[in-house]
Amino acid sequence: MHSSLVRLQQVFGFLTTVSFALGTLIALTSYLYPMTPTASIKVRDIAVVKRRSGGYYSTRQNEYAKIKFDLNADFDSLYNWNTKQIYVWISTSYGGDRYPTNEMIIWDKIIDKTALSKKITLKNEPAKYNVHDITGAYANRNATLKLSWNVQPHVGVLMWGSASDSVTESFMWPSEKARAAV
Repeated sequence: MHSSLVRLQQVFGFLTTVSFALGTLIALTSYLYPMTPTASIKVRDIAVVKRRSGGYYSTRQNEYAKIKFDLNADFDSLYNWNTKQIYVWISTSYGGDRYPTNEMIIWDKIIDKTALSKKITLKNEPAKYNVHDITGAYANRNATLKLSWNVQPHVGVLMWGSASDSVTESFMWPSEKARAAV
C-alpha cells in the first residue's frame, strides 16, 4: 500500500489546507466589524526658525518649522480579535511653486493590543520629527494636518484609513522667526 512517508505527507498536506482555509476565514471575518474611530486635532502653535541644516561642514541656513498640536482620538473601534497593532501618524501636507505636493509625517505612535487604553489624548504636543522643506522656505503657504492609521492584523491584509475632512486642521505657515497662535 502506502509507506509511512506518503501517509505523513498526506497528513501535512491536509493540515496545510485546513490552516489556509482557517486563515482566510479569520481574515474575512475582520471586515464584519465597523471601523469608525473618532478624533479631533487642533494646531496650538507654529513657529518658523532659521538654522543650519546639520553636519559640521554645512553653512547653509534653512527654515525649520516647529508645530505644537492637541489630539484627542479613540481607536477602540479599530480593535477586534484579529488586530495585532495600529500605527497612527499625523502628517502635514502643503503646496509650493517647484513642488506642488509635499507631505511629511510629524508625529507617530504604535498602539499594540496589550495597551490598556486605545485612546490618545495629547495637549500642546510638539512635533516628533523635524519639519523641513526641500526648498528651505515655508513663508505664507497653506498647510493641513491630517490624522491617519494603519491596522496590522494577525492574519490578512493591512487596512489603511484616515480622518475625515472635518477632523483635519488647516493653517498657514508664518514668516521666519514669527509665532502664529492658532
